[in-house]
Amino acid sequence: MKPIFTIPNILSMIRICLIPFIVWYYFDTTIEYNLLIVTGLVMFSGLTDVVDGFIARRFNMISDVGKILDPIADKLTQASVVFCLCTKHTVLIPLVIIIVIKELFMLIGTLVILNDVDAETPYARWWGKLATVVLYALMVLVIISDYFGGFIPDIVITFLSSIAIAFVFFAFLSYLNIFFKKDNK
Repeated sequence: MKPIFTIPNILSMIRICLIPFIVWYYFDTTIEYNLLIVTGLVMFSGLTDVVDGFIARRFNMISDVGKILDPIADKLTQASVVFCLCTKHTVLIPLVIIIVIKELFMLIGTLVILNDVDAETPYARWWGKLATVVLYALMVLVIISDYFGGFIPDIVITFLSSIAIAFVFFAFLSYLNIFFKKDNK
């Protein structure tokens, strides 16, 4: 059994611990440069996501805990930031709905797979990581726009959100394919 406290798992835990700070700085407008701080925290979170995966693969630190902890950190961060952004940009609400539906199905699928004694712990695939990168880019872009007075109009945010929805939906369909293949074995 691999140790739980590996560098990749610690980085995932750090990402989870950043979430309250991201939310606090986002809403506390009395803090000078609050949105720049949020941007930095979100970018740092995204960077640690890339780094933890690299370290896990490169130094053989992949663990069942990490396979679960990493996507949880991603989803909690994404959900928190997108919910924050929805308070100013209601055009992002469909994105939130799609993310919530996808993640509920992913949770159910994962629980079904884990219920099988012989099943391997599911892990993130390239299409899920690609959807994550697109979501992080959208979130950072909207936060920076808000900091500079909202230079991106909601119609453009809606368009960019539609692109993110397409990537999330593609990832969802790809994961569904894996779940159905495992179910048919």
